[in-house]
Amino acid sequence: MGDPTIPRALCSNTSASKTFLDIRTAILASADSRDLAFDNIPPSVGSAVFDALSEDQDIEDLMPRYVNTAAYAVIAGMTYNSYTNTFIARVMPTKVHDVPQMWLTKELGEMREINFLSWNERDHFDSSAGTAFQGFAAPYAGSRKEPDWALVPNTDNLPSIVAESGWSDSWPKLIAGMELWLRGGRPNVQLVLLFNWSKQANDSVAGEVRVYERTAAGNKNERFRASIFPLPQGGPAGIPVTRGEIFGVSGVFPVQNAADVWHLSLTRLRQTADRWIRALGFVPA
Repeated sequence: MGDPTIPRALCSNTSASKTFLDIRTAILASADSRDLAFDNIPPSVGSAVFDALSEDQDIEDLMPRYVNTAAYAVIAGMTYNSYTNTFIARVMPTKVHDVPQMWLTKELGEMREINFLSWNERDHFDSSAGTAFQGFAAPYAGSRKEPDWALVPNTDNLPSIVAESGWSDSWPKLIAGMELWLRGGRPNVQLVLLFNWSKQANDSVAGEVRVYERTAAGNKNERFRASIFPLPQGGPAGIPVTRGEIFGVSGVFPVQNAADVWHLSLTRLRQTADRWIRALGFVPA
């Protein structure tokens, strides 16, 4: 890896230059899976540092996502939250982190397969993992966010549905990120899915999914919660999502009903999670 070079855009700002070097050094020196958190970074510094790190060649070389089982990433994504003045970089992600994107990609395929979405409707979206988003509303102006998965209508700059995944010690960060999406991403972001994984006794892994929406008053509301593992007794078979929520502010296609419901399959979610939990040498709880 090359010697660090302070980007020209940061050279006139001593605080930004130091923050850039501190975060860059910590990322490149990381040797285990965790979220690196840096606090008290003001908006005048945070967004510029995020952009500079995104363009740093050594950092960029570490940022591929799991496109297939052979792909590997040392850094999975970064967040700068201008409301909390916090910069977070996830390093050495595990395959379990990517369960949501693998599962939700399958769900999009199923929507098309049974004609819940037509070809034209499916082409109306891009799904992405680790793509940086900006353009958030106050009080999150200046924030940057790279979600684990996002569904983005091709007429919009922000997603309609977002998924974030993390181990239990990252739960407060996931909650802060969800609030950024729902408040800062208004009116585009309709739903945020959070996945909370925790290591249990006997080398087992438990998991939970929660779904959050924005109320008419602009507040967050948890509207769905289900255990992934351990398997619950009974409970819903899927997570209900409306066509209107999928299409977001871009609006549904003519003659389609925004109230139509697709149930994201919890069975397929558990099948995907089971595979990658076992790939890590653990078993589902």
